[in-house]
Amino acid sequence: MSITIYSLLILLLLLILWPALYYLRLYRHPIVVNLSANPAHLLVMPLEQLAQTKRVLQQTHRLDTILADNEVDITWLDDAIDFLSVTSNQKRCELLAERLNAVVCERPKANQIDENVFALYLGETFPLNFDRCLLYFSPPALPAADVIRRLQKDDMYLRDVIVISLTSRQQTQLRPQGENTTTRWVVPNSRELTALLLHPKPIALFAGLLAKQLAVTRLSPYETTGGVSKETAFFGREKILAHILNRELTNYLIIGGRQVGKSSLLKRIQRHYKNHFQVECHYLVLFRNNLREELTTSLHLPKDTSLDNLLEKLGDIPKGRHRLLLIDEADKFIRDEIKAGYPILSYFRGLSEQGHCHFILAGFWELYDAAVLNYQTPIKNFGQSLVIGQLEPEASRQLATQPMTMLGIRYEQAQLVEHILKQTGQRANLIATVCDQMLQKLTHDKRVLNQKDVEKALDTEAIWQALSGWTHLIDDDEQATRLDRIIVYATVKKGEFNQTALINFLNKQHYVYTAEQLKQSLKRLELAFIIRRNKDRYLYCVPLFRKMLQEHDITSLLKKEMQSALSQKTGK
Repeated sequence: MSITIYSLLILLLLLILWPALYYLRLYRHPIVVNLSANPAHLLVMPLEQLAQTKRVLQQTHRLDTILADNEVDITWLDDAIDFLSVTSNQKRCELLAERLNAVVCERPKANQIDENVFALYLGETFPLNFDRCLLYFSPPALPAADVIRRLQKDDMYLRDVIVISLTSRQQTQLRPQGENTTTRWVVPNSRELTALLLHPKPIALFAGLLAKQLAVTRLSPYETTGGVSKETAFFGREKILAHILNRELTNYLIIGGRQVGKSSLLKRIQRHYKNHFQVECHYLVLFRNNLREELTTSLHLPKDTSLDNLLEKLGDIPKGRHRLLLIDEADKFIRDEIKAGYPILSYFRGLSEQGHCHFILAGFWELYDAAVLNYQTPIKNFGQSLVIGQLEPEASRQLATQPMTMLGIRYEQAQLVEHILKQTGQRANLIATVCDQMLQKLTHDKRVLNQKDVEKALDTEAIWQALSGWTHLIDDDEQATRLDRIIVYATVKKGEFNQTALINFLNKQHYVYTAEQLKQSLKRLELAFIIRRNKDRYLYCVPLFRKMLQEHDITSLLKKEMQSALSQKTGK
């Protein structure tokens, strides 16, 4: 009888302790212990462990806390778990596309019969120079050697391919192919797939993955010509943007020299108004004063539409909506308008006064001359003039560092960034060019930029080309451009000068000029970001510009200009 009671007591004790022992063991589960101490480890859990991870976290009532700590939505976790179990590669592709803000394109004709291959378009929002790729879901049973042979076929040859393998053995065998930068293949492992599916910033994460497995020379996010078209590559200009965007639409004239950021600013404004419910924004580039061609394209009208009809269509806009035209490279357009008596500008002005259309024109000297110096032009009071120059200091630092960080690259010392800013005078396209040149010279395994890398990039052909063109700042006026050159050659060695000393030098050389010509030349060099005025003195904006010129025989160049001026004067 006592044995029976004893047995019952033991059984009762076990029944009482069993739940406690069960939960003690559950709470000491390695996954629970790990994530409780390091919640961020959820983002790099092997994909195949996510289902178990969710289950034990739910049982210990820690799932919501861990998800919140990582800013992960429960639906993302469920999708990541389903990524392994679903049988449709189409669904997997759509999930990755959604995470990367990409578009699944029509399957390439060569891949119509291969249900494992998809095309993704990442578009202009993707931060790297990588706007499209193929997704290849390698069949789990296919040997790695056969996967490689498939990747080498014509429909994938010389294409960027993201190889998604869902078996650890195949991933391990294919991974070296992805890490070999002579290929154009990227092979995420199980933990990286989890991160792509769970991380709150999957696009930045994907960019980092590409930088690890592809040559960074091909991925450079720096746009050095034609203006910045990607939002992630645009920095600064906050004051001028706030001035334009945080008020009612009106007309502006953006004035500045070549490659100082006018086109980038207009494209940034265009992106701001993209899909705006009230403002229809068009960006036009008038290299050849091709207004009719640009308008027919922007307004989706037949190519043979006359200019008069195009102008009439500009004002034909529904009530409650507005049309904004961003007109880049406007100098030739302005020059031709002056010759013709301003017919189009007068019409533009009428439209803006009625509130139907507004215009932002960007240009250099012809625009400045018409807007500021010529009191007879209708553009005199057409819009507010805004001069664009150097980038703000903090924006300059961001331009030099943030795209590098995205690629997993850093500077050895913070002073190297300041050195770049100083040498470039905080001119945006020069900073971008220097950084791009460093990336072009970078070996794949190098991730720290040193003094030697910076100095090499500051002394490249690309930089000298970016600094060239200053000798002919305007067309069809050799006397004016000669005075520009004489001023620079006469003062660049010292690096700063005042107007009195310059006048004394010109008079000593018996150079013939008028006070207005000198005033305009100095202003032209200011707008071109060659010199800047500080009270009664002028200083050079870009130390690299001075260095470039001083590598030439400036004395001989100055002498030659003086001789040319004398020859023109005497008619010889």
